[in-house]
Order: sequence, then C-alpha cells, then structure tokens
Amino acid sequence: MQLARELLVRIPDGVAEGDQWRDSTVTLVCRNGVPLTVYTTTRSTLTTLSREMLVVNREVSTKLEGKGGTAFRAFELIGTGSGSQRIEIAARTGILENMRGTSTLTMQVVERIPPGTPRSQQVLQKVEIRAERLR
Repeated sequence: MQLARELLVRIPDGVAEGDQWRDSTVTLVCRNGVPLTVYTTTRSTLTTLSREMLVVNREVSTKLEGKGGTAFRAFELIGTGSGSQRIEIAARTGILENMRGTSTLTMQVVERIPPGTPRSQQVLQKVEIRAERLR
C-alpha cells in the first residue's frame, strides 16, 4: 500500500518547468495495538518538461506520534523523517517510467510498566526505493 502511494504522482494542471507545489496528508494507522498519527508533507518541483519526459523531484518530511497500550503496559512513540525522490514520467501517457529515492526515519519508543522505570529505545530506519516500468 505504501509503494502504491509513492507511485501515484499528481502533477497539477498548468505547471511549467521550475514550478513547485506542496501536498500534505494525515494518516491514522495502528501497529501492535498502538494507534499512530502520521503527518506527511511533500514539496515537489517539476525540474524537466519536454515532449518525451517530465521529471519531478520530491522532498518528503514525516512526523509520527502515538500512544497506546494498557494501564499495565503503555507505549509512546514519536518520530521524524525526511527523504527525496526523483521521478520520471512519460509525457504522452502520464505513466511513471522510473523512480529513485532514499529516506531516513528516526523513532523514539518509550515503554512504561508500573511501578518500574520507563524503558526507551531509538530506532533508525533507512529506506531506498527504486521502481521502474517493465516493458
């Protein structure tokens, strides 16, 4: 599902080479009983506009936050991330031909089990995405 979201590229009508636009989403997900809110902001730039190809560069920033669990075991998660993508789209068909990107997400998880001391851990996730149209 996440890959499909990355591959659906919206280019506003009337944009010219060098134009920028922003998009943002708020998504609610649940992981292991912990509800999370994911805030994503995407800044896109149309870097190339020719008869054959459109090239879009995207800068993506992400923020996560969530709390959940029970009175006997509670979790709290916060996270931030950023990434960049280069997307090539066939001008005539609007079909994505190629995508390359990287992103990094840092998450801090705190677990509270009364009456003990809260435990925390930090996780760093690095992702490389590559997609290309198969002929």
